[in-house]
Amino acid sequence: LPRTGIRQEAMLGIAVVLSVVLGALAGVIPAGVRDAIVAYLLTPISDTFMKLLMLVAPILIFLSIITGISKSASGAEFGRMSRYTVGRYVLLTSLSSVLFSGALIVFFKLSYGAGTAGEMGEGFRELYDMLLDVIPGNLVLPFADGNMMQIIFIAIFFGVIILGLDDKADKLKGILTDAYSVFSSAMELVCRI
Repeated sequence: LPRTGIRQEAMLGIAVVLSVVLGALAGVIPAGVRDAIVAYLLTPISDTFMKLLMLVAPILIFLSIITGISKSASGAEFGRMSRYTVGRYVLLTSLSSVLFSGALIVFFKLSYGAGTAGEMGEGFRELYDMLLDVIPGNLVLPFADGNMMQIIFIAIFFGVIILGLDDKADKLKGILTDAYSVFSSAMELVCRI
């Protein structure tokens, strides 16, 4: 019979149990030994894993969005799907904000007119700057910095362009789909590690 590997859920359970046991043992290990283990074993492993994750994740997100958009049947379908997604996001965000604000309002003292007009204007200016920062200055820097909002913007921008090209971009769509498969397999490998 072919040998089956351990299921992903079982691996996660083993990792959780192992981390709880090792965390409990950390309290009885002498501080010098514990610090050496953290400095020379755990921190390098953690840093390496995070670097691998940040190597693959931004490109995978980019390819996921751009292939999803380019596989839409038409611009109308993409528009309908976008309205549904954005509408659902805004509705759920607004609903959760109202619910949590209502539940937590008892912990805050509210006073009308306490802030000055300059402070309120500065808050809007920060929001305005944040919205403008979504548009990147170049194509490479968002991937180097791991700026997900800019990566998503770039993916949507080029996805809409590819969608508008219809049949002229079939080869490019195939290349992007193949690249997505490669980076999806790379992400599975990183997560397995």
